[in-house]
Amino acid sequence: MIEKDRILDRVGSIHPRRFEIQSNDKSEIRVFPAKGSGMSYVLTGHSAKIKSLAFTPDNRYLFSSAIDGSLIKWDLDTRESVELVNEGGTVNSLDVSPSGKYLAAGES
Repeated sequence: MIEKDRILDRVGSIHPRRFEIQSNDKSEIRVFPAKGSGMSYVLTGHSAKIKSLAFTPDNRYLFSSAIDGSLIKWDLDTRESVELVNEGGTVNSLDVSPSGKYLAAGES
């Protein structure tokens, strides 16, 4: 169980009744489906602290970036990573276009 005072980043989806997402200092993402729609689960794949999270408009995919330069695309239906990119630098912010066709990634 993630301790509430250990949560570093919390992001709600565009349709907040479907998911609540939490990331912590253990480089994992905990997904909490809406009440009554399933059990919470953990997405693991990063080896460092997660910096940013972004949903696609249809809430099927979640993008995450970490300080080790990794960027992962997660399929929230299958609970698996479907693409991994190592950018080399830290991606501090992510955003998905309204059409879902483009991912913007920025570093400071």
